[in-house]
Amino acid sequence: MKKLVILIEGSKTKTFPFLKSLQKRFYDYYGVDIKNSDWCKVLQNYLLENNIETKIFKWNGRISSSSILNASKTLAEFIDRLAERCDEITIFSKSLGGIVAAKSVGFCLKKDRIRKIIFVATPHRNKKLLLPTHTRIINVYSPDDKYLHLANNVLNLGLGSIRIINARNIPLNNVRHSEFNKNILIKCNNRKIRLFHFYKDIITN
Repeated sequence: MKKLVILIEGSKTKTFPFLKSLQKRFYDYYGVDIKNSDWCKVLQNYLLENNIETKIFKWNGRISSSSILNASKTLAEFIDRLAERCDEITIFSKSLGGIVAAKSVGFCLKKDRIRKIIFVATPHRNKKLLLPTHTRIINVYSPDDKYLHLANNVLNLGLGSIRIINARNIPLNNVRHSEFNKNILIKCNNRKIRLFHFYKDIITN
């Protein structure tokens, strides 16, 4: 059985020279890395070392309804093409990339191939996601992620949720927003584990 993981990055930070000092204080406070590191590629290499085939979906990362909608439609086409040679697809999405992933399912012609969607630090608009019943939903978040709470207040007018009713919710304490991009040591279920190893476990199990 052919399996594939699609990695989707989140929004990209933008800095302006005349606001550099102010923006640095803002992003430092909310735990956001302004360097926009290519963490998807690093994670892809880690997964490939563990014999997990992956593809990266790139989009412009702009925080706007039109950008998210266009990216969702493009992602759906990307999934449909890959589904022609895959039996099972797992989508792994970070932050705003999770919104793109959720929206894309509605445009997919071969949504029956999507076995699992993993959301990491995603500001969900609704507490329940309208996704196919055969698709497992895993929602990873940190209660200490200030940027995630800010996104829910700004993007979802304070009505969003960091937890999902119809998902397996996994809270990771003391993890800042950009730290979800790094292979740091975390604590989960009373044991210490590297973050990318944790990702591998939830992708494969």
